[in-house]
Amino acid sequence: MQIGLLQFYVGDGKGKTTAMVGQLARAHGAGLRCMMVQFLKNTPSGEREALASLGIPVELADTSNQKFVYEMSASEKGAYLTAQRALYTKAVRAIHSGEYDVVALDEILDLLALGGLDLDALRMALLSRPQGVEVLLSGREMPRKLYDIAGYVTNMQSVKHPYAGGQAARRGIEY
Repeated sequence: MQIGLLQFYVGDGKGKTTAMVGQLARAHGAGLRCMMVQFLKNTPSGEREALASLGIPVELADTSNQKFVYEMSASEKGAYLTAQRALYTKAVRAIHSGEYDVVALDEILDLLALGGLDLDALRMALLSRPQGVEVLLSGREMPRKLYDIAGYVTNMQSVKHPYAGGQAARRGIEY
């Protein structure tokens, strides 16, 4: 690719990660070198197995904490965010390495919202990437500073979701 753009999948609706997986599958099928970095996730998921079967690497933070961030003590949250920042460093290296044409940063915008990353540092890392590298980013909210540099912005809006009725997440559908 001569021009790599920034693709953002945002909103409170289901499908952000799924859209990124679909984009990675399409790019991989066209011969592009792809990888996914998943922030704030550490439980088994269908997308990881699917990407692995295609030979697309998926990186996760080195953490065994199974709690949601809002359930963590201050020290647990600090250690968790430190692990997420280390994963961010790996992601930036991958983007700039020349090894990948497409890099997906799943839930990085949520890590940013938690205060786990500096917005200006993320923006600079995205702007300084090699010309042909496409980067996909997801999360619930998108800062204006990132909107201004985006090539694509897709908003996933939840209109109705089974969580509201007490339905638990189902493997293969929600994760």
